[in-house]
Amino acid sequence: MALVTATVKAGPHAEQTAAAAAVTGQTGHAMQHASSPLSAPAGSIMPVLPPHHSTTAKHLLAPTHNVESAALPRDHAAALPENMDAAASKQYKMQKEMQMLEARIRDSAQAQMSKEAKDLADAQLHEERLKAYTTLAEKDSEDAPKDTVEEAEYFGGVIEGGTWEHRKRAKEMLATADSALNLTLSGKAGHHISDFIPKDELDTFLNKAEAVTTGEEVKAEQDFKKNMLDASNIGFQMLQKAGWKEGEGLGASAAGIVAPVDMNKKAGEGHGLGVKDTHAVEQDDDVFDQYRKRMMLAYRFRPNPLNNPRRSYY
Repeated sequence: MALVTATVKAGPHAEQTAAAAAVTGQTGHAMQHASSPLSAPAGSIMPVLPPHHSTTAKHLLAPTHNVESAALPRDHAAALPENMDAAASKQYKMQKEMQMLEARIRDSAQAQMSKEAKDLADAQLHEERLKAYTTLAEKDSEDAPKDTVEEAEYFGGVIEGGTWEHRKRAKEMLATADSALNLTLSGKAGHHISDFIPKDELDTFLNKAEAVTTGEEVKAEQDFKKNMLDASNIGFQMLQKAGWKEGEGLGASAAGIVAPVDMNKKAGEGHGLGVKDTHAVEQDDDVFDQYRKRMMLAYRFRPNPLNNPRRSYY
């Protein structure tokens, strides 16, 4: 136990000495001599009280409520200094409680925003991002100077107009901004990752899984019907000039393929990593394997609020 002596003024013509016992750990502090208003000097650990407030050691040792039972996370309680007295500890915890309350108020206000206000905020944020992407992308060209390591070191890593990598990335983000926004908006109502699968994609997956499990022949993809080429396509026009008619096979004898080429089909075995769809259902898959692969399909359609790059490696 260490004794700390502080000399304070109680009035214009009176002066007295108060001895405070400082105890580390959970024992707290006990005031030995304090019968008049005290004012702690600079650097002291004693609480600062108003001049009109009278206190005694009994008041300091008997707070109005249990400080230790304050509703705070354990990390805040563990962060308290060991030499902090009861009053300072109470003030610290009250400050943390106020910060958490303010955070909850902000979250509640955000949650109570009307749908129109949320949509307007999303639209404004999207427009701001598009402007930033466009500004950087316009500076990227073949004759644009490429920053060097020496320039980055000279300017402390901050290059006016963005680095060469930033400009290249801005062009990619500008191209994927709308698709990322659509993914984010369509997945707002979802909580589980399975909620992000579009209905047509989910129906296609379930039909394939049922056909593979029962041993039936998997029907060809029907996506080509909604993406079917017409006479406006140059390749379609060239085939027509060569004598080809819609519905016939390719080649001079019309003995070629009739069905469109499946662009999603992967190579066979032994051709490296990623040649097989991670969500492709096999005949020996049980319900757990099918669920896992359905979630891997949903992972492709997860929200993308930051417009991060999406590579086709899953």
